[in-house]
Amino acid sequence: MKHLYSLIALCLVAMGANAQTVSVTWNLNMNNETVAAEGPSVAGGADFGFPGDNPMTDDDGDGIYTWTTEVAVGYTGFYTFTNGACGDWSCKENIAGQDCANPGNFNDRSLENITEDTVINTCFGQCTTDGSCTASSDVDVTFQVDMNNSNTDGGVFMFGGFNGWNAGANPMDDSDGDGIYTLTLTAPAGGFEWKYLGGDGEETFDPAVDGACTLTSGEFTNRFILIEGTDNITLDVVCFNSCDACDAAPCVDPALIDTTAICPSIFAPVCGCDGVTYNNDCEAQNYGGVTSWTEGACSSASMVTFQVDMSDEDILGPIYVTGSSVDGWCGTCVEMTDTDADGIYEASVELESGDHEYKFNNGGWDGTENLDTDEDATCTLTTVDDGGTFVNRLLTLNPGDGDVTLDVVCFNSCDACETVEVPNTSVTFNVDMSEQTVSGTVYIAGATIDNWAGTTVALDDADGDNVYSVTLELPQGNHEYKYMIGSWDTSEQLDPVADAECTLTTGDFTNRLLTISSEDTLNLDVVCYESCSACVVDNIAEANTIAFNVFPSITAGNLTIAFPAPLMGAAQIELRDLSGRLVKSTNLSAGMTQMQMDLSSETDGFYVVRVTTGSQNATKVVVKQH
Repeated sequence: MKHLYSLIALCLVAMGANAQTVSVTWNLNMNNETVAAEGPSVAGGADFGFPGDNPMTDDDGDGIYTWTTEVAVGYTGFYTFTNGACGDWSCKENIAGQDCANPGNFNDRSLENITEDTVINTCFGQCTTDGSCTASSDVDVTFQVDMNNSNTDGGVFMFGGFNGWNAGANPMDDSDGDGIYTLTLTAPAGGFEWKYLGGDGEETFDPAVDGACTLTSGEFTNRFILIEGTDNITLDVVCFNSCDACDAAPCVDPALIDTTAICPSIFAPVCGCDGVTYNNDCEAQNYGGVTSWTEGACSSASMVTFQVDMSDEDILGPIYVTGSSVDGWCGTCVEMTDTDADGIYEASVELESGDHEYKFNNGGWDGTENLDTDEDATCTLTTVDDGGTFVNRLLTLNPGDGDVTLDVVCFNSCDACETVEVPNTSVTFNVDMSEQTVSGTVYIAGATIDNWAGTTVALDDADGDNVYSVTLELPQGNHEYKYMIGSWDTSEQLDPVADAECTLTTGDFTNRLLTISSEDTLNLDVVCYESCSACVVDNIAEANTIAFNVFPSITAGNLTIAFPAPLMGAAQIELRDLSGRLVKSTNLSAGMTQMQMDLSSETDGFYVVRVTTGSQNATKVVVKQH
């Protein structure tokens, strides 16, 4: 009996020991990255070592890398992902500023109180939790800093993580002399930290005051932006050492006036910001006290560009701008144009300084604007005389304004037209792969689908009929796309002449073309891979498809594939899951009547058994279930 109690106690101890750890599995999407030869790894924190210590693997080649480890129950700690085995951590992902980054621990990710087996699905360099990756690429970013209120002796520079915080490596440019220094860099997706350096040293920030444009990591507070998407970026002009634009300097500063100053007797006229012409810049500053000027005498005239949005109107004819000083209220003398067909019409007219009343006409006076004294008071002037009440738009020009481009306004309104949100259209793509050897996942790619990433949007063949499908939400307009098997190496090769009816050729690229013009759901016709048409059915082959049976149709492991008569020739048997992934493959010799296949190690679900001999093939669906 003592032995029995001892055995029970030993079992309980063993069970208790097994319960002290839980597993953590990471599934990391690397489809946005060029994967290093060493592959990605889990690293960092107190427990996960250096880059390369915990390599992740991608056994099925789908771009999702996996690693599993055991941690103590209740484990809390930090980790990160690296792309490669770099000793200097230069291959570490950059998630600074994202919600899963911990700025107090090198912007690492964290595990919090892990008490059960845990699976983490995410993307390298992104904080997604479903394993997806947002399409991104390197983009050009233009940085701009206003140094008009700061010392620029020795030049202005930009430095940060992009250049190893080398303060003098990247000078900025102010070729137009306006005091605003610029620099354009090509930057990868993710967090980007930097600072500017002037004649008095580098910027210093207060995390509490400057939190809107900075990121504080430990004791360091730097400028920060999160780069996402694929569009180039031009940052707003900011003042040195500030998140905001510099306060505008007054045009006239009385402190600059010095009537005792002796200016040269030369005539090199400048136009002060106050609209006054001075003999030279010395007189402008010392006698006029102006803080800025332009070379040349002031002109009281301005070239004014009028803009009106007609997208909410039925176009009755040419669009005109008219007014007393524009065309003497002719009404149809100054025609506006819409060269880019975006519904916005423009016209430029030279006008002297002063007040100018005007209107827009749609086709002529019969289609003139009907503005309201009260509703449109912010942009109009109402005049009442014996002829009636007139409500016209009002523009005031001051001397020295220079050329002016007015904001776009909606016809019959002081404001811009309201933007109407057009809902996306649900589109189902269908491609017949029966004439192809599907050796990997079938993908669809396109500029509006995955930014031509190629291996992020997969199609599936749920019923095993060789027609692969996927449903996407797309905006109205034109969409170029292609199908591929596994990667770009086996993408469709379409002919610009033979496949002209369903493609668009631009330069060396011929892609399928879909035009969406409504919100109605679209289920596209099934087309053959690398063709605009459906696959041609071989009636003889259909009549002589291979006869075979599989049993049991629901199995926990063993599966028998049997033929009613000995095979006349060699055959190939493939087992695929419903995504099209090849699970098992084997070859049979002529004369065989059956074979066994072991599914015990496969996950539960539906599988397609495909038998091919010569040009004939047939499929059956089985279920693996424990």
